[in-house]
Amino acid sequence: VSRRKCIFDDCHDRKGLSFPDSQPLILSHNELPGSYQAMEDSGEEYGFTITPFIKNDSHIYDSEARRHFEVASRVARCSNSNCTGYMNPFCDTTNARWFCSLCGYKNGIGKQQHRYRHIDLKLLPELQDPLVDYRASLLPTTQPSRQSQQDQAVYSVSVAQRPLLHVFVVQESMQLDALQSTVEALTAALTDLHPEIQIILLTFSHRIGIYRYCQV
Repeated sequence: VSRRKCIFDDCHDRKGLSFPDSQPLILSHNELPGSYQAMEDSGEEYGFTITPFIKNDSHIYDSEARRHFEVASRVARCSNSNCTGYMNPFCDTTNARWFCSLCGYKNGIGKQQHRYRHIDLKLLPELQDPLVDYRASLLPTTQPSRQSQQDQAVYSVSVAQRPLLHVFVVQESMQLDALQSTVEALTAALTDLHPEIQIILLTFSHRIGIYRYCQV
């Protein structure tokens, strides 16, 4: 049972609260443990972001709509070898070419990319939704049949094979005391996390830094 459902049901039953179908709430995980004991045993940090005054958008926050994951290999990526970013709503895009919003590189759309050539681009999730979930592809050694390629499940990595990954995003252009507090909080969080969890740190200001934390 999803913790999200349990939390909402508890609030509704105990306090008489009701929640709209579309909510300005984003959970930290798509798959959550069904009990507090399972949550403690996982060693992960769980939470959610809520923006109560944001205008509701049923497409972004509708749980039914977000159950449909995009296969990562189907989404166009920047041809710049120093970038390889995914196409997103902030790119200048037509049916023939697109400019990467990260590096500004001009990418062509080939004839084999039928996904983008003969369709209204506004219908594609990666171009209308700022938050899209991508399922990682299987290892290259796996060769799905032509028939099974229509099924997204053949590209999905099983739960047991998915790495435990936490990504921390830090804005560098903040007050020094706030930055020091952030460093202290991150240090405490890293100390408490399970040793098998992989850590990625993203820092941004006038530049973007990507760091992978490894225990030595």
